[in-house]
Amino acid sequence: MKFWIICIVIALLIAPKAFAEDDAPKPDASPSSSETADEVEEREHDEKENIIALLSHYHEVPDREQLERGSENAKEIIFELARDEEVFLFHRQRALRALANWPTDEVYDYLVELLHDEATEDGLRHHLLPVLADGFGEDALEDLEPFLFEASDPQIRISAASAIASIPGDPSHDKLVEALRSETNPVVQSRIETFATRIR
Repeated sequence: MKFWIICIVIALLIAPKAFAEDDAPKPDASPSSSETADEVEEREHDEKENIIALLSHYHEVPDREQLERGSENAKEIIFELARDEEVFLFHRQRALRALANWPTDEVYDYLVELLHDEATEDGLRHHLLPVLADGFGEDALEDLEPFLFEASDPQIRISAASAIASIPGDPSHDKLVEALRSETNPVVQSRIETFATRIR
């Protein structure tokens, strides 16, 4: 009997302490150095501004290393700018050109889709043709070819010829020679002939 009384007394002494520990405030699980939502938003804004500044201040589009020094999220930021139809046109064009620093299937598919989109303005299409040629070389020939042979606007055909001429190798030269034979516009003919000679 005494044994059970002793057990009950011990239990009564221990229980308040246990309940007190349960009621004690828990330490914050997140580290004190973690960013708040506002701080994250501000950091992302600053990184975007850094990338825009890099795209704006260089005579040439900065390379991948320069852009990634501006932000470790450079590719994502540039993709965002390239897709934003409301952004300042110069910045969007620079972003589209800068995307070629990451010659992935995702980038290629986006640029080709934009090039072929009927809603894309010709001014932007003139810009996209050399971006694809410079960034993807011979791999882009198949998607550049329709603009050399089928575009109704002579200026687009000239831009396509110029883009193809920037890709070294026989396949590019052969496309220009083929286009020269089928082209009926004398101005376009003259430009294609100049490009075809240059590529050799």
